[in-house]
Amino acid sequence: MGLWSTPVLISAILLILTFPHSSDSLPNEAPATVCESMTPKHNTDPQTSPSPYNITLSKTEISGGQTVQITLSTNVESGPFKGFFAMAVSKTSDYATTALAVGEMSQIGQDGPKVRQVKCKTGIGLTHGNPEVKKSVTFNWTPPNEDGEYVILASFVKVYNTFWVKQVSGVIRVRKDGQAQVRDKRSVNSNTRHFEK
Repeated sequence: MGLWSTPVLISAILLILTFPHSSDSLPNEAPATVCESMTPKHNTDPQTSPSPYNITLSKTEISGGQTVQITLSTNVESGPFKGFFAMAVSKTSDYATTALAVGEMSQIGQDGPKVRQVKCKTGIGLTHGNPEVKKSVTFNWTPPNEDGEYVILASFVKVYNTFWVKQVSGVIRVRKDGQAQVRDKRSVNSNTRHFEK
Protein backbone atom coordinates (compact mmCIF):
# COMPACT_ATOMS: atom_id res chain seq x y z
CA MET A 1 0.00 0.00 0.00
CA GLY A 2 1.29 3.54 -0.79
CA LEU A 3 2.63 6.03 1.72
CA TRP A 4 -0.71 7.85 1.92
CA SER A 5 -2.93 4.99 3.04
CA THR A 6 -6.46 5.85 4.11
CA PRO A 7 -5.78 5.89 7.91
CA VAL A 8 -2.63 8.00 7.46
CA LEU A 9 -4.41 10.42 5.12
CA ILE A 10 -7.32 10.85 7.54
CA SER A 11 -4.91 11.48 10.42
CA ALA A 12 -3.04 14.10 8.39
CA ILE A 13 -6.28 15.91 7.49
CA LEU A 14 -7.43 15.92 11.12
CA LEU A 15 -4.07 17.32 12.22
CA ILE A 16 -4.33 20.18 9.73
CA LEU A 17 -7.91 20.98 10.75
CA THR A 18 -7.15 21.01 14.49
CA PHE A 19 -3.82 22.87 14.35
CA PRO A 20 -4.27 26.48 15.56
CA HIS A 21 -4.57 29.05 12.80
CA SER A 22 -1.41 31.11 12.42
CA SER A 23 -3.19 34.39 13.24
CA ASP A 24 -3.89 33.14 16.78
CA SER A 25 -0.23 33.75 17.58
CA LEU A 26 -0.21 36.99 15.59
CA PRO A 27 2.81 36.44 13.32
CA ASN A 28 1.27 38.46 10.51
CA GLU A 29 -1.84 40.23 11.78
CA ALA A 30 -4.22 40.68 14.71
CA PRO A 31 -7.49 38.72 14.50
CA ALA A 32 -10.84 40.38 15.19
CA THR A 33 -11.12 38.45 18.47
CA VAL A 34 -8.64 40.85 20.09
CA CYS A 35 -10.77 43.96 19.50
CA GLU A 36 -12.04 44.40 23.05
CA SER A 37 -8.91 43.46 24.99
CA MET A 38 -6.40 44.60 22.33
CA THR A 39 -4.06 42.00 23.81
CA PRO A 40 -2.09 39.62 21.58
CA LYS A 41 -2.34 35.91 22.36
CA HIS A 42 1.37 35.54 23.03
CA ASN A 43 1.14 33.50 26.26
CA THR A 44 2.70 36.25 28.35
CA ASP A 45 1.49 39.36 30.15
CA PRO A 46 1.85 42.82 28.60
CA GLN A 47 4.49 45.25 29.82
CA THR A 48 3.45 47.60 32.62
CA SER A 49 6.33 50.02 32.12
CA PRO A 50 5.79 53.20 30.06
CA SER A 51 5.58 52.46 26.35
CA PRO A 52 8.57 53.60 24.24
CA TYR A 53 6.28 54.31 21.28
CA ASN A 54 4.38 57.43 20.22
CA ILE A 55 0.88 58.18 18.91
CA THR A 56 0.80 61.41 16.91
CA LEU A 57 -2.40 63.13 15.74
CA SER A 58 -2.48 65.45 12.71
CA LYS A 59 -5.50 67.29 14.18
CA THR A 60 -7.23 67.44 17.54
CA GLU A 61 -10.55 68.89 16.35
CA ILE A 62 -12.42 67.97 13.17
CA SER A 63 -15.89 67.81 11.66
CA GLY A 64 -17.77 64.55 11.25
CA GLY A 65 -16.81 62.82 8.00
CA GLN A 66 -13.34 64.40 7.89
CA THR A 67 -10.23 62.34 8.63
CA VAL A 68 -7.35 62.54 11.08
CA GLN A 69 -3.94 61.14 10.23
CA ILE A 70 -2.57 58.92 12.97
CA THR A 71 1.14 58.10 13.14
CA LEU A 72 2.55 55.35 15.33
CA SER A 73 6.30 55.75 15.73
CA THR A 74 9.33 54.78 17.75
CA ASN A 75 11.98 56.78 19.53
CA VAL A 76 15.46 56.22 18.10
CA GLU A 77 16.79 54.68 21.31
CA SER A 78 13.86 52.29 21.81
CA GLY A 79 14.15 50.48 18.48
CA PRO A 80 11.37 49.57 16.00
CA PHE A 81 8.20 47.57 16.58
CA LYS A 82 7.02 44.52 14.65
CA GLY A 83 3.29 44.56 15.24
CA PHE A 84 0.49 46.92 16.23
CA PHE A 85 -3.25 47.13 16.60
CA ALA A 86 -5.01 50.50 16.69
CA MET A 87 -8.57 51.77 16.89
CA ALA A 88 -10.55 54.78 18.09
CA VAL A 89 -12.85 54.69 21.10
CA SER A 90 -15.10 57.14 22.87
CA LYS A 91 -13.22 59.05 25.56
CA THR A 92 -16.10 58.48 27.98
CA SER A 93 -16.28 54.71 27.47
CA ASP A 94 -14.76 52.13 29.80
CA TYR A 95 -12.01 51.33 27.32
CA ALA A 96 -9.57 50.25 30.05
CA THR A 97 -11.78 47.19 30.53
CA THR A 98 -13.60 46.72 27.23
CA ALA A 99 -12.60 48.66 24.11
CA LEU A 100 -15.36 49.29 21.56
CA ALA A 101 -14.12 50.58 18.21
CA VAL A 102 -15.67 53.73 16.75
CA GLY A 103 -15.38 54.95 13.15
CA GLU A 104 -13.03 53.49 10.56
CA MET A 105 -9.25 53.19 10.29
CA SER A 106 -7.86 53.01 6.74
CA GLN A 107 -4.55 52.86 4.91
CA ILE A 108 -3.11 55.93 3.16
CA GLY A 109 -2.03 54.98 -0.36
CA GLN A 110 0.17 51.96 -1.05
CA ASP A 111 3.47 53.24 0.33
CA GLY A 112 4.85 52.36 3.72
CA PRO A 113 4.34 49.22 5.83
CA LYS A 114 1.59 46.83 4.83
CA VAL A 115 -1.52 47.12 7.03
CA ARG A 116 -4.89 45.38 7.25
CA GLN A 117 -8.30 46.49 8.46
CA VAL A 118 -9.87 44.58 11.35
CA LYS A 119 -13.68 44.55 11.47
CA CYS A 120 -14.68 44.80 15.10
CA LYS A 121 -18.31 44.66 16.30
CA THR A 122 -18.76 48.43 16.43
CA GLY A 123 -16.09 49.88 14.13
CA ILE A 124 -12.96 49.16 12.08
CA GLY A 125 -9.44 49.07 13.51
CA LEU A 126 -6.08 48.58 11.81
CA THR A 127 -3.27 46.09 12.32
CA HIS A 128 0.07 45.15 10.78
CA GLY A 129 0.05 43.05 7.62
CA ASN A 130 3.41 41.39 8.26
CA PRO A 131 5.92 40.98 11.13
CA GLU A 132 8.64 43.12 9.53
CA VAL A 133 10.18 45.80 11.75
CA LYS A 134 8.59 49.26 11.54
CA LYS A 135 9.87 52.67 12.60
CA SER A 136 6.54 54.35 11.88
CA VAL A 137 3.11 53.70 10.40
CA THR A 138 0.67 56.42 9.28
CA PHE A 139 -3.02 55.87 8.54
CA ASN A 140 -6.39 57.66 8.56
CA TRP A 141 -9.24 57.59 11.03
CA THR A 142 -12.71 58.68 9.90
CA PRO A 143 -15.14 59.34 12.77
CA PRO A 144 -18.93 59.14 12.76
CA ASN A 145 -20.72 62.37 11.88
CA GLU A 146 -21.77 63.23 15.41
CA ASP A 147 -20.49 65.28 18.31
CA GLY A 148 -18.07 63.44 20.55
CA GLU A 149 -14.63 63.15 22.07
CA TYR A 150 -12.43 60.22 21.12
CA VAL A 151 -8.97 58.80 21.76
CA ILE A 152 -6.82 56.44 19.74
CA LEU A 153 -5.79 53.22 21.47
CA ALA A 154 -2.75 51.35 20.20
CA SER A 155 -1.06 48.12 21.22
CA PHE A 156 2.57 47.67 20.16
CA VAL A 157 4.59 44.47 19.79
CA LYS A 158 8.35 44.96 19.95
CA VAL A 159 9.15 41.24 19.86
CA TYR A 160 6.90 38.24 20.45
CA ASN A 161 6.99 38.31 24.26
CA THR A 162 7.44 42.09 24.72
CA PHE A 163 4.38 44.23 24.03
CA TRP A 164 2.37 47.15 25.39
CA VAL A 165 -1.44 47.23 25.39
CA LYS A 166 -3.95 50.09 25.01
CA GLN A 167 -1.61 53.04 24.87
CA VAL A 168 -3.71 56.20 24.72
CA SER A 169 -3.44 59.26 22.46
CA GLY A 170 -4.57 62.79 23.12
CA VAL A 171 -8.23 63.69 22.68
CA ILE A 172 -9.83 64.22 19.25
CA ARG A 173 -12.95 66.39 19.35
CA VAL A 174 -15.48 65.76 16.59
CA ARG A 175 -18.19 68.28 15.75
CA LYS A 176 -21.16 67.35 13.59
CA ASP A 177 -21.64 68.94 10.15
CA GLY A 178 -18.59 71.18 9.74
CA GLN A 179 -18.60 73.00 13.07
CA ALA A 180 -15.01 72.15 14.00
CA GLN A 181 -12.18 74.65 14.30
CA VAL A 182 -9.05 73.04 12.84
CA ARG A 183 -6.18 72.99 15.30
CA ASP A 184 -2.48 72.53 14.71
CA LYS A 185 -0.76 69.16 14.73
CA ARG A 186 0.11 67.90 18.19
CA SER A 187 2.36 65.01 19.09
CA VAL A 188 1.25 62.89 22.01
CA ASN A 189 3.66 60.37 23.45
CA SER A 190 1.72 57.24 24.28
CA ASN A 191 3.92 56.50 27.29
CA THR A 192 2.24 59.36 29.18
CA ARG A 193 -0.94 57.33 29.60
CA HIS A 194 -1.25 53.56 29.78
CA PHE A 195 -3.21 50.89 31.55
CA GLU A 196 -1.85 48.00 33.52
CA LYS A 197 -3.44 44.62 33.07
